[in-house]
Parts: sequence; structure tokens; C-alpha cells
Amino acid sequence: MWRRLLVLTGLAALVAYVLRRRPAAEPAVHGDADPAEELRRKLDETRGRPEADADLTEDLDERRRDVHERARAAADEMRGSSSD
Repeated sequence: MWRRLLVLTGLAALVAYVLRRRPAAEPAVHGDADPAEELRRKLDETRGRPEADADLTEDLDERRRDVHERARAAADEMRGSSSD
């Protein structure tokens, strides 16, 4: 029984050693494209549109006002129904 345990432990150690010694896989790079350069380009494209940011801010302000209005109305309704 001890021999089997020793053999299995030895095999497990050998497998672990072989798997650790294997070189890590290189990350796949598509052609000559530099991922960092591509991200910089996309960032520059999104930064180049300030008018879109202004529209988004106005839309967010309008939506925020609407949400607050509905919340106030719901709170007023709950206060009114609790005093009945």
C-alpha cells in the first residue's frame, strides 16, 4: 500500500514539475497592430467630440430632473396615504 502511495505521489510531483517547466504561451497579436496604439486611437476619437458630451450632459440633467420629480410625487403619495 505504501508503495502505491509513493508511486502516485512521485507521478503527481513529476507531472507538476513538467507542467511548471513548460514556457508560458505568448499573447496572440494580430499582424503588426499594436494594441496600445489602437486604444490610443480610439481614445482620441472619443475625445474629439465635445458636442456629443454637451448633448449627453443635457440629456442626463433632464433625466435626473424627471427621476427626482417622480420620486417626490411617490413620496408625497405615500405620505398622503399613510394619514388616511
